[in-house]
Amino acid sequence: QVRRSKLDARTRTMASDDEDEFDDLEDEEEESELEESDDDMAEPSASGSRAMASRPKAGQAAGETGGSSAGAKKSFLAQLKEDLKVEPFNRQLHVALIGALREAADLDSLSLARKEAAVKVALPEDLWLEWLQDERRLASGAGDFEELDKLHAQACAAAPTAKLWLQRLALQRGHCADECPTKVSRARALFEEAIGMLGNHPGEGLEVWGEYREFEVARLAATNEAQAQKQQAARVRALFMRQLALPLPGGEGLREAHTAFEGALGEEAKNKTALKKAEALAAAGAAAWQERSKLESRLHAAFRPSVSVGPAGERAASTPADLAVEVLAVEEASGDRGRILVGHLRASGAAPGDVGRWRCFADFHSVAREHQKAVEVLERAVRHISNSGELWLQLHSEQELSGSPLLTLRQVFGRCFLALNNDAQHDPEKSQAMQATMQEMMLQHADACRRAAQSTPKGEDPAELWKEMRSTLERAVSAASAPGADGAFCNAALLHWMRLEAYAARDYKATVQVGNRLMKQWGAYYNGWTSFISAVRHSASGDSYATLRDLFEQAITQVQDYPDQVRTDYLQFERECGTCQSCQEARRKYPPQPEAQQPVQQQEQEQEKEQKQKQQQQQQPNGKRQLTAKQAETQALAQAKKKARLEKVMATAKELPAAKALAKATAAKAKFFDPGAKFFHAPAPAAAKRAAIPVVRMRAVDEGTDEAVVPALKKAAIPVMSMKAVEEAPAAPASSKLDVDAGAAEAKDGSSAAAAAASAAAAAAAAAEGGSPIGPAAPIGPAAPIGPAAPIG
Repeated sequence: QVRRSKLDARTRTMASDDEDEFDDLEDEEEESELEESDDDMAEPSASGSRAMASRPKAGQAAGETGGSSAGAKKSFLAQLKEDLKVEPFNRQLHVALIGALREAADLDSLSLARKEAAVKVALPEDLWLEWLQDERRLASGAGDFEELDKLHAQACAAAPTAKLWLQRLALQRGHCADECPTKVSRARALFEEAIGMLGNHPGEGLEVWGEYREFEVARLAATNEAQAQKQQAARVRALFMRQLALPLPGGEGLREAHTAFEGALGEEAKNKTALKKAEALAAAGAAAWQERSKLESRLHAAFRPSVSVGPAGERAASTPADLAVEVLAVEEASGDRGRILVGHLRASGAAPGDVGRWRCFADFHSVAREHQKAVEVLERAVRHISNSGELWLQLHSEQELSGSPLLTLRQVFGRCFLALNNDAQHDPEKSQAMQATMQEMMLQHADACRRAAQSTPKGEDPAELWKEMRSTLERAVSAASAPGADGAFCNAALLHWMRLEAYAARDYKATVQVGNRLMKQWGAYYNGWTSFISAVRHSASGDSYATLRDLFEQAITQVQDYPDQVRTDYLQFERECGTCQSCQEARRKYPPQPEAQQPVQQQEQEQEKEQKQKQQQQQQPNGKRQLTAKQAETQALAQAKKKARLEKVMATAKELPAAKALAKATAAKAKFFDPGAKFFHAPAPAAAKRAAIPVVRMRAVDEGTDEAVVPALKKAAIPVMSMKAVEEAPAAPASSKLDVDAGAAEAKDGSSAAAAAASAAAAAAAAAEGGSPIGPAAPIGPAAPIGPAAPIG
């Protein structure tokens, strides 16, 4: 009754305030109209006289305005409620309805509207502050504290800002004014929770730290015992030290406050090393803040409203979302979980519509098994992005991991269906994605029911949990069987249902029933019947031979993809489980097909062929032909002569300016090696064309040559193309051919000569390292043409 009387008084007060404001507005409007009329009379005109003549009298206008304003408010509220029925997840409509109801002082409807909006959308900070202030004004005393505390906790979880946390902390400070130890301990725990959430925030954390210190200083002032004062002073000192060690702004002012605090303490409560320790911590914190201060300044400037002039559609160079990601990367590099938490908080706040940011934030808590905190993150996420199936599925999973009851999971399931269905109605293209998400959500909820039923304590009946599992799966099958739905979802749901009945519930009858439903749609496939028969055999507790035999008979008549395999499985089943008579009858009805026997002569021929292949492999190791002693000597002499000729060419080419320019230009570009093709590429053909750098094409004789060519090319910095590109490229001009055998380094184009000389140098190096001989270089022109299929590293 006391609360109702206060509500009525508050209603009358708000109504009278609204009337006074409305009267003031009317007076201002009348004054402005009088001023306009004076101006019109000063300069009369025909149009002005007609306008004055057409104006109604003041009393008549006021009466009409008063009567129409009430009707307009009612129609506006009715229209907002109708719009919310169509779009229940529209944040702007909820905010408008709350504002209109608060203006109309309809407190009962206002409370319901606020609760409904808080469940469906993300309310802004100012609406939460208004809600908390209104409820605190209406509170009748200590009896309403628990409800107020729950509302403040809900606000801090939905929008973890400093203003909301300070409201909650102020409520706790007022509650423990009587210095009750239990209340003080509860307030300290809440302060520590606030510090864990916002203590590392460079913008909002400073106020929380200051509020915490004021709370402890007040406890110190209320303490009279010397030992208690010493302990309380140590608590305040620890808060100073913790904040000084963090990379936060305002370090100098905090040190001055700490120095003043230490100076005001008595001799028994003082600590001689406190100032030196604070100085060391402040130096480390200031250095860390100096490293990130520029990034913080950029982020702070990005959040300021500004007008930029540029081409239409051009994106800003550094948006708040991009800078928040940079801040998160810095925090993750530090390895401090408190700083990483604040980084995720700022990144998700800068881009509340980014699903990936929210999922990373939730995973941050989930990996550390902080599932309740992950639930709070995902609850904020689905209020910002209600049409994201990924977020709803993750929220359902995290709720189960946090130990929430099945009722809570049921509520998440219902909210998910409402949100996705509403989104699909406004955008028909999303209906298929919505159907897939809801199918997965129903299967996931059924799995949760199964886990809850299997973990039921002894003495409790899990029948209701199994019933809910079956009803959820039946709903999934019905949804997938609807007209226009994907039939694959129906088969997947039935298959999952059958396996749960067989392997989890161990219900033989239910397994057979669900399996028969599945086989009506999937009976033509061998895999479906195999799964069905295996499930029935596992769930059967007694003699199920007759049922299984009937299932095999049905499978033999229906399977179309692997009919022989079904018959083989049936014969094996009769051999394992049937009688001698049934096994013989099965063999007569479905005689086993013997494997095809190869003739003896054919087997001997294949054996001889394999032996010949082995002998050839032994005679040709690594796929190379063995050389005789004379052939090896001849090859060595040829290699020595070629080496001498190439050394002469290389010495001449080094002196050419074009060769030096080529080496310098090529060394400045990236070099890549393709292990598959065993070719060394540098630079890219397109870049080579632009830089007018000749590209030497070399033909590899075998793998050994490639292995020797690669280090030589690296040493000489010569770009090389694959053989495929060489064959596809047009022929080079005849005037630029290089006669390597003659040892001449002359050519009409200096760059071609340099490239050819470098190629010769690479071949010489390869020969020196023991590789196979390399043939003459391909002819090249002044700017060697490059094939379209040249591989790029």
